[in-house]
Amino acid sequence: MTAASVDDRSLWQRLRAGELVLLSDRELLLVGVGFALVAALVVTLLLRFLEPPPPRRVVITTGGESGAYFAYANRYAKAFSHHGITLEVRPSRGSVENLARLSDPASGVTIGLVQSGIGEAARYPDLESLASVAHEPIWVFHKPRPGAAPVTSLGFFGGKSIAIGPDGSGTRAAALKLFEAHQIGAPETRFSDESGSEAVAAVIQGRVDAAFMVAAADAPSVRQALDAGLEPVSFERADAYVRLLPWLSKVLLPQGVVNLARDLPRQDVQLIAASANLVVRNDLHPAIAYLLMDVASDIHRGQTLANGPREFPNERQLDFPQSRESQRYFKNGRPFLQRYLPFWLANLLERFALTLLPALAIVIPLMRVLPGLLGWRELSRILKLYHEIEQLEARGELSPARRASAMAHLQRIETVLASSHLSARRYIEKYQLKGHLQMLRNRLTTAPDGPVDASRPG
Repeated sequence: MTAASVDDRSLWQRLRAGELVLLSDRELLLVGVGFALVAALVVTLLLRFLEPPPPRRVVITTGGESGAYFAYANRYAKAFSHHGITLEVRPSRGSVENLARLSDPASGVTIGLVQSGIGEAARYPDLESLASVAHEPIWVFHKPRPGAAPVTSLGFFGGKSIAIGPDGSGTRAAALKLFEAHQIGAPETRFSDESGSEAVAAVIQGRVDAAFMVAAADAPSVRQALDAGLEPVSFERADAYVRLLPWLSKVLLPQGVVNLARDLPRQDVQLIAASANLVVRNDLHPAIAYLLMDVASDIHRGQTLANGPREFPNERQLDFPQSRESQRYFKNGRPFLQRYLPFWLANLLERFALTLLPALAIVIPLMRVLPGLLGWRELSRILKLYHEIEQLEARGELSPARRASAMAHLQRIETVLASSHLSARRYIEKYQLKGHLQMLRNRLTTAPDGPVDASRPG
């Protein structure tokens, strides 16, 4: 091998030949920068595909624009915007339509507010529950009968006409389930589509006998009904409803709590209540799930007419399997980093941790093997230089031109050796090699034209 052939090799060719130990300081810097760029690319790809970032836009399906679900979702959207996430609020006809949207990936909807008791886990395998966020009392308003005992059971309305809301609404679905439990149904009992204020007006005008509603105690339709003198059913057997239908809970509404000045309601009312549930697709990004739980905790932890402080959100009356993020949140609160850092920074660090931990599980065992591997490679590099010296010694007659080429080759080997990064345990081999180089140089300098004999004493 001539000096020219050594000089003509590129850095990449020398790396492929395994000469990392024999690189100069500048060449090592280039290699280090290259490795750093490759590592950064690998980490970026892992973060992108193994732990992708949370989406910047998510969609929540609610109910009608005049309902509580729509109002809740807009409050969520305002809180999300503070973290750089756009929450699109999409109104609907009610909980049944919300479930249909959630179960259809093409809809783009990943979050929904759904009334408990509407969904069935077996029918919607891709959905999970995060939390119950509010009581949804069930009201059945009717005109009071002078001198008659208060109505305390839905059985009273068998064979009458009742407004239970339109198809697709959670109100209608809950009403049909409750009347079915009483063995009440069509055609004997007539069900109409009016809901809310329209249903209250129908009772007042005598077009229907009762209005079945699922609404908060301070909802406009509830106030309208109480102001008009309509009487709510106080469910005497509330405990039986709750036992038979686990998606219900029992709520006592104290006398006068809706309007203390007018003493509305005029007596304590025992209600049964569904729950407003946060339901998500099981492919919702975990960071969005945690953010939603955190936002819901801030919005729903206060006291209302139907519940005490910090009663919501909770893990009760869930129709679908509870997500892992929800379980962890209720057990440990918000993730550690999100307690102290902005949402985007906490999420980035969490993704780095999740990505790098699997890599460390591979790298750490390899690091134990690395010292021995580097030692073997150092020795192999020294042996390679010895092999080049052996080739020089084995040459035949040396003309002046070939002798100059050999001297240049020796100089190249000495330069490479001087710039080599060898560990201390290879110093003996290094200085032995330097001695052999000097000895061969002396032979080339003093020997006449002919074969180089390294065995002759200098």
